[in-house]
Formats: sequence, C-alpha cells, structure tokens
Amino acid sequence: MTNKVYLLPGIAALIVAVLHPIYWITIVSFTASNGALRTDLGLLDGLYVVLATLTIFVYYSLRKILNEHCEYHGVDTLITIIVYLSAALFVLFFVVGIFFSHTSQLPMSIAFPTMLVIVGAMDLMLGIQLHRDSDHLPGLVKAFAVVILINGICSLSLIFSGLSLVLFPVAALILALMFLRKPEVLEFV
Repeated sequence: MTNKVYLLPGIAALIVAVLHPIYWITIVSFTASNGALRTDLGLLDGLYVVLATLTIFVYYSLRKILNEHCEYHGVDTLITIIVYLSAALFVLFFVVGIFFSHTSQLPMSIAFPTMLVIVGAMDLMLGIQLHRDSDHLPGLVKAFAVVILINGICSLSLIFSGLSLVLFPVAALILALMFLRKPEVLEFV
C-alpha cells in the first residue's frame, strides 16, 4: 500500500540512500589513490549534482508530509533553513572542488570539514526538535529523529563522520518508508 502523492519523494529518498555511500566512498578512494581530486567535470560531478538535488527535494518533502499528514509545523522554519543552507553548501562545495582543487588541496581540506560541521549541526537540531515533539508524531518520524540525531553528533565530531556513510542512508530509507506508506490516520467514533 503506497501513498501515490509521495511516490516521487519516496523514490528520491531510496535513490539518495543508495547514491550517498557510493558517491562518498568513490570520492574518498579516488582522492586517497591520486592524492587530489580531478579538475574536469565528469561522472562524479554529475552524480554529486543529482545527489544534492534529490537530498534537497527529500528534505522539502519531509516538511510537506509533516505538515499535511501529521499536522506538525514545529520544524518548518528549520527545514526551510536546511534546504537553503544545503543548496548553498552543495554549490560552494562543487565550486571549490572544481575550480580550486587544481591549485591546492587547502580549499577542499577547509571546505569539507566545514560542510560536515554545518550539516552535522543542522541534523542535530532537526533530530532534537523532532525527538522533543515525538509524542505527537508517527513511529517512523521518531525513528528518523533518532537516526538523524546520531548522524548529526557523528558529523559534528569529525572523527566519527565516516559513520554517516551508514547513518544517512538509514535515515533516507526511513523517510522512503514514510513517503511510500499510506498515512497513519486516527479514526474517532
């Protein structure tokens, strides 16, 4: 039983869950083996743009489903900030990776940890807010809140940020389940 209104966000979340670890493992292994990122546009850059766009779409859809199905507006502003800040970070990371990595690894060595800390802080705030209000939210939202909270802590620590390769896809899979399931509706008699 699927929710046809949220079919596209559900598929997007599934794609994000698959592409996220593939992209980051490929980037890290390529950088480790070559000592630097490529400076020309290629398949990985296209994959990055797709992943960034789908991630932003999934977060926007999360806000929409929380509003429509849960009548919950407690994270509207935060998710809007996450969407805009994510877009800015994705563009910044892309520009730094393409235009500055051929001269020095310094810009990327500053941009990557900065992005991890900012994304970690956003995930932490979202997880805390959703967990705080979880008494009034469906179980899948509670599960998402816990996973994204842990992901935020790991990203902020930088040392454990590699766990995001597992945690973020798990969070995306939880969102996919939430998008693809029929909404939980209480009936009053």
